[in-house]
Order: sequence, then C-alpha cells, then structure tokens
Amino acid sequence: MKTLLLDAATTTLFVGAFEEGVWLKLLKKQDGAMEGLFELAKELFSSHPLEGFERIVLCEGPGRLMSLRIAAVAGNQWAGENTRTRAVYNSLRLAQEVSPVPVAFELRAGAFAILGENNIVEVVGTLPANTVLIGSSVSPDRENALLYARAIDELPRLADKILKSADFFNPPLWAPIDYAKAENKALSKESVSNKTSHADKGHHG
Repeated sequence: MKTLLLDAATTTLFVGAFEEGVWLKLLKKQDGAMEGLFELAKELFSSHPLEGFERIVLCEGPGRLMSLRIAAVAGNQWAGENTRTRAVYNSLRLAQEVSPVPVAFELRAGAFAILGENNIVEVVGTLPANTVLIGSSVSPDRENALLYARAIDELPRLADKILKSADFFNPPLWAPIDYAKAENKALSKESVSNKTSHADKGHHG
C-alpha cells in the first residue's frame, strides 16, 4: 500500500512516501509544520502525486503541539472524503524500537512524556535516569535528533507493528486539556512527594 508520511513531532519535519516496507522518497527539514510542511509536500508530490497514495500516516505525538495539529489538518485535507486509509503512530513507541535506552519527550519545563507499562504514555515531573529525549518543546538543543531520524528510517519496516487506524480529528491523545490534566497530576504527585520528604526530614531532625 503506497503510503504518505507526515511527522511533525520534533524540530525536524519529515514528509515521505513508502511502500512494501521501503522508502520511495523521504524528505526532511529543520522547521516547524507551518513553515515547512507544504514546501516538503510540494516537492514530494512532484515525483509522487497525491492521487497515487492509498494511505496517509501521521505521527500523533507526543511532540510539538502546534506542528502536530497543522500536520493533522493537512493530513485530513489530503485524505479526502474517506478515499484514503488513515493511520497514526506514537513518536515514543517508534523511537523505542531503535533505542537501547528509554526515551521521552519534554512537553514543557518539569513535564516529560514517557512510555509506561504496556507502552502507555505517562507524564512525569522529572526526567528518569538514563532516558534520552527525542524532542523538546523547551530546549530543542537537548533533542537526540539522530536517534529519531534513525527511527523514521525504520518506520516502513515497522509499520505493521506500530501503526493503528485513526481519524486525525478524533480527540487526540495530546489535546491541550489532556496536557494540562496529565502535567498537573504529575506535578501534584511530585509536590506531595517533596512535602512528605521534607516532613520526614523535619521529623527526624
């Protein structure tokens, strides 16, 4: 199935075409979706016209929220009225397939998305030890861009394992309200933990 890929999770934007487990063409640019998505898509469509795609695959995040939403809008537009199959994948789930250590995305200062049990995404207030950032909404210079690029290279081979059917405009995992709830929950836990720790120290002191 000839597939169009849109990934705007990190500071490197990826747009490509793959089929039967191999890339036909993969383009990337250090840019946000608003600035670079349509430029890359135009270049891709010049050699692989939109009409030839049977499926559109979108990264659902965790990632840079505005860029993810712009990519979702474009993906829905190009998918047409149910004429093409739509699928999504999780950026952490993809990266973990090629990383020897745990991976995370920094949502904001003091809030990190990680993979928990059964590959369920959790938000924690502190970056766990020996964990690599695939992206950051706070400090892009902390990203391990090479790791995520390697994961994207492997995506066609991993498609059957990590893709899931989805409507790009169903309530996404990383809607702003979910960000806020998850982050507040994580930070509240950390605050309680810190207060308990200080109380213990005071009691023993």
